[in-house]
Parts: sequence; C-alpha cells; structure tokens
Amino acid sequence: MTTGFIEALSLSLKLSFLTTFILSITALPLGYLTSMKARAWYVVLEFFVSLPLVFPPVILGFYLLLLFSPRGPVGKLYHVLFSAPLAFSFVGILLAACIYGFPHMYRQSRSVFAGLDSRYMELARVLGKSEVRIFFSIVLPQTLLSLLCSMLFCFSHILGAFGVIVMVGGNLP
Repeated sequence: MTTGFIEALSLSLKLSFLTTFILSITALPLGYLTSMKARAWYVVLEFFVSLPLVFPPVILGFYLLLLFSPRGPVGKLYHVLFSAPLAFSFVGILLAACIYGFPHMYRQSRSVFAGLDSRYMELARVLGKSEVRIFFSIVLPQTLLSLLCSMLFCFSHILGAFGVIVMVGGNLP
C-alpha cells in the first residue's frame, strides 16, 4: 500500500468517526424530541432538515463551497474568527459532512423513537419516574440496537460520500 492510500483512508475514517459522533449528539436528541410531542413548527423544522436531501451531492457540495469560500458569508465569518480558510480544510469537510449526513441520522432516529410503545413511558410517569430515568430505563434499552444501526449507517454513508466532500475539500493533503 502506498502512503497516499493510507493518508486518504485515515482521513476518510477520521472524517466518518467525527461526523458520526457529532451527528449522534445533535441529530439523535432532536429526533427524540420531535418524535415525542407533536408541534406545529416541527413541519418547518422537517423542511429545513430535509433540504440537503433535495440536492444531488455534487450540487450540495457546490453550494456549500460558495458558503464556505472566503467571499461567502460563513467562510468570511470563519476567517475573521479563526484567521484560516474554511473551504478546502478539514473543518470545512467535517461541517459539510455533518450537513450532508444530518437528515439521514435525524430521520432514522426519529422513526426509531416514534416506533416506541408510549404506554410504558406513560406508566413510568404515573409511577413518578423522572424523564431522565424514563429515557435510560425504558427508551434507551428498547432503541439501543436500532440507534447503533443508525450510527453505523451514518458512518458508512459518510465514508462513501464523494460529491460533497470533494467539492468542499478539494485535494486535501
């Protein structure tokens, strides 16, 4: 194996692990929150969360590149705050991978949590259990395997993502 192959593989694995971790602490709680109670504004949230799914990956990457470039609003702000470019950097591809993978992780976690039998949670509430205890003693044991499958799917999805990553990352060393 060549050095270039090992560097590319390590960068891809690092990106996939970090993206999966970030999406696990952002998309999973949002999926839980939106599956437990119905609110009118959740429709607007679903629209914005699902927006990256509408675009082909290369087009999404192009739009993110425009946002992350030094002349784009996000890239300009990042450059002012950190004195470094966002486009063609690891932070840029990490952010792009999170945007690209968020709808998938969110939708899967939402459907996992929505499939729970709410009678057990209602019974625990009647018995005076706290929401944290209900989550860790009822919700998590019932959904753990499905959530781990969602994280594995997210990891492999980001590992195989090419269009968004190559547009925002270019030829990273």
